[in-house]
Amino acid sequence: MNFTNLTVQGSGAIVVGAGSTIFVNGFSTNGFTQLLPDTTGTYGNSFNPLGVGGTLVNTGAPGASELEFKAGSVTKIGTPADDVNQTTTVDLHGNNLRVIGGLFVNNGYVADYSGTNNGPSGSTPGAGPGFVIADSDSIVKGAGTYFNSPQTANTLGAPHKPGQVIPGNSIGKVTYVNATFGPGGVSNMAFQISDVNGPSGGAPSGSATGTPTSGYGLFNVSQTLTWTATSTNKLTVQLQSLLNNDIVGGPDNSGPVYNFHNNQSYTWPLIKWTTGYLSSNPQTSQALNATVNIDSATAFANVNPLNGGTFAVSLSGNTVGTGPGEIDIVFTPAATPEPATVLGLAAAGLGLVRVVRRRRSR
Repeated sequence: MNFTNLTVQGSGAIVVGAGSTIFVNGFSTNGFTQLLPDTTGTYGNSFNPLGVGGTLVNTGAPGASELEFKAGSVTKIGTPADDVNQTTTVDLHGNNLRVIGGLFVNNGYVADYSGTNNGPSGSTPGAGPGFVIADSDSIVKGAGTYFNSPQTANTLGAPHKPGQVIPGNSIGKVTYVNATFGPGGVSNMAFQISDVNGPSGGAPSGSATGTPTSGYGLFNVSQTLTWTATSTNKLTVQLQSLLNNDIVGGPDNSGPVYNFHNNQSYTWPLIKWTTGYLSSNPQTSQALNATVNIDSATAFANVNPLNGGTFAVSLSGNTVGTGPGEIDIVFTPAATPEPATVLGLAAAGLGLVRVVRRRRSR
């Protein structure tokens, strides 16, 4: 099926049978587009989707057009049942997929097969120049796999905010074959948590829609990780507190973090890699130039009083490209005065009382 300059308005949808391919030269949607493996075999439902093994391809000349999902739109690719085989594919074909709305990649595979070497039978399949761009006020989330991590941007400028990338659909895990964190990659990300005891990555891969999920989100990198954040262009982690047992595929409901105690220390993996953390990347936690913000939408501090405790980002594990490692979210409780200090202050207070009493007795 071939389209040129296709625009989907309102609540319109594209319905394609199993195993089919959509070829698009210029695609724009203001509505709700859902590209999912077909489960009914009827295609009668307007939101019935792209069949198993199907592909969304932008066939414009490389670099000449973008797949753009506009403000207010929601686009879904793949389903949890697709997780094992990754059979639903988005081929960027040398172009960018720019999101100013919402994009959910639920266990699909996003790559760029443009060019001979980057084709399925080439030496570097999927390694074309196209990117998914989470633009102003947008959210790109889901449990899919990306050959290259998305980029976050804010082309609309203030008062708009940069797009945000979130792992999983509710609490879950996303995988990047090659990842960049900082300018040119993901520089605004969310860390969602509902239970301090995990599991890391939330609901297991392949969990059906409606499955209760718990734990905290995870960004997984399978091949190469590049860190580009600097002191003037920092990476921002938005900490989001969700209700425990929110369901896969459901809305993100804010709530208190289960088992959280503000007098205890916690360490939660944010990013994990198997190998490929470049030796030119930061080798200390401070050099990561990453900040943790309390997300106002979920009011973490309101439902989980911190009592003076603080969050930070910490680097651990292998950092020279030959083994696994991780970057963690760390909570440090407020310092507790030593018993001797407390007794000393108390004694000083008693002494002051005695002096005051003596002066009054005179």
